[in-house]
Amino acid sequence: MVLCDKCPSSFHQSCLGLKELPEGDWFCPSYCCTICGENKFDEYSEEDKFILSCHQWERQYHVGCVRKQRHFELETYPNGTWFCSTQCKKIFLGFQKLLGKPIPVGVDNLTWTLVKPTRSERFDMDVSDIEASKEDYSKLNAAVNVMHECFEPIKDPHTGSDLVENVIFCRGSDLKRLNFQGFYTVLLERNDALISVAAIRVFREKLAEIPLIGTQSQYRHLGMCRILMNEIEKKLMEFGVERLILPAAPSVLDTWVTSFGFSKMTESERLRFLDYTLLDFQDAVMCQKL
Repeated sequence: MVLCDKCPSSFHQSCLGLKELPEGDWFCPSYCCTICGENKFDEYSEEDKFILSCHQWERQYHVGCVRKQRHFELETYPNGTWFCSTQCKKIFLGFQKLLGKPIPVGVDNLTWTLVKPTRSERFDMDVSDIEASKEDYSKLNAAVNVMHECFEPIKDPHTGSDLVENVIFCRGSDLKRLNFQGFYTVLLERNDALISVAAIRVFREKLAEIPLIGTQSQYRHLGMCRILMNEIEKKLMEFGVERLILPAAPSVLDTWVTSFGFSKMTESERLRFLDYTLLDFQDAVMCQKL
């Protein structure tokens, strides 16, 4: 096994595509510059060694590497929110515009809503913002209950915390693979009654992942999951996202393949996305839809 010197992540040598074990300190892709693939770069000035983090997909870039890329414009070190591309900015702003707004599906009074917890450090919240935040947390708690009804308890091996709660409430961490701040929760409802829930995270325009999706027991086998997936896929297409990935339990793999149009990812396809901190589960089969 190859161990990251920055976090608890470990990798099979073959899964990394490495012919030989690395010498000295080795850092997993989450802690390396997306452009040069290195954690440190001695030839850069002190300013160029600084790390930028894209606000949409949270990958890191050396300031010096960004300046070397002709299509990046970076005159000075940016303050506040920074995006690695216009597409990342488009995706982020598009999701922000959707937050908290029920969108009619067009059948049987169904609506879907994108929800994300409001950060407690905001100081510009007025009374209406606070009330909306309370409503969001109430809906997110209901979403957690749906997921717990659908899945066996999933405990994070490093912290012992509930993984479903971490994802739904977008909890952060200094460890990249335990940082779930990039997730959004999608709710399918009928007259405020929660039916189905999905957790989604978008990595640039290259791919999005849905590691968790579930439907309340009384609404199963009624096509509700399909309705929710259709709405999500249409919105991702609008944002130009090329690929959707999910970990399928072996018991439902055939359903995802034959009914939803997914296909099993090959080892070579998984290697292509090694740089992405996808959420995976033991015994699950990674599937994709282009």
